[in-house]
Amino acid sequence: MPRIVRSLPCSAALCCVLLLLCEVVAVAQAPVTGICDFSAEGYLMSSSQTGLTRWSWPALKSMPALKSTESIAGREVAIGFPANALLPSPSGKLLAVAGGEPAESGTALVLDWPSGVKRVRLTGHLDVITALHWLDDQRLVTVAMDQQVKVWDISAGQTLATFDGHAKGVTDVCGIGKTRLIATSGLDQGIRIWDLDSSALVRSLSLHTGAVNALVAKPSGQDLSSGQGLPMIASGSDDGTVRFWQPTIGRMVRFAKLPAPVLDLVWSTVNDTVIASCNDGYLYWIDPLTVTIKDRQKVSDGWPYALAIVNDGNWIVVEGRQGDLVRIPVGGHDEQ
Repeated sequence: MPRIVRSLPCSAALCCVLLLLCEVVAVAQAPVTGICDFSAEGYLMSSSQTGLTRWSWPALKSMPALKSTESIAGREVAIGFPANALLPSPSGKLLAVAGGEPAESGTALVLDWPSGVKRVRLTGHLDVITALHWLDDQRLVTVAMDQQVKVWDISAGQTLATFDGHAKGVTDVCGIGKTRLIATSGLDQGIRIWDLDSSALVRSLSLHTGAVNALVAKPSGQDLSSGQGLPMIASGSDDGTVRFWQPTIGRMVRFAKLPAPVLDLVWSTVNDTVIASCNDGYLYWIDPLTVTIKDRQKVSDGWPYALAIVNDGNWIVVEGRQGDLVRIPVGGHDEQ
């Protein structure tokens, strides 16, 4: 029940307001914005607006923060900016975390891993970085709300290329099979396909009717017979659809309609299923061939912004009802 402050001296009223604010701060949990799989080493990492958190695996209990050149606060590694994404490099020897201050700056921090020692800080975006994609251990792609896509040389700490093509903020990025192409999504309802060699915009995919929040590529090595051998990606949008594309030819293959806007996507290598998290607090398991919803499960009373497939593809990890992480078998059904 709301508390009402009335007929009090100003100082007393102010004290009541401050107490209420303290209660809110004490209870509120910063939403998890990214999850990384280090389960082989016995832990996972997550990002949020307050920094990086380490979680034991498989118990998913918060652990003491790893040492870092940055300041440390409790269980979290404070990185100096609100974090929207984190991603290990292909070798696992580097960890990139990115975010920034809205309408001011976007920053990516690359750490040696698992030592946590800072390798390089990348600055240049004029708004928050929303997603990351490693090309290899030397090159990192960042996308941001300033409508730009940047490719960075990690060793030099400099920009190799900047792509301009979105009319609004950029929300996600993924590679496209074994090609030299990447895909980006945006608040402008579009998906852009870029050539890394020429820095050219190859094509635009524009069938969504709401902001496109998430992209995921079909994992390499899986059967691509449904796409005549062409790479495939999936996109999730505020319009409540998950759309499947052959991006190299600009063709939408099929789409699934969900009951709520899509926040994030993962593609399972175990059962060739796309799992979507939506702002109704549910996860949805989608068959890419028939676009039927195979299963659904309530995981949160809030918005589950981030999903990850971990432990050799056997588990999905997502933020739960209490701001903690929960694990769910990749096939759905029983929450653990």
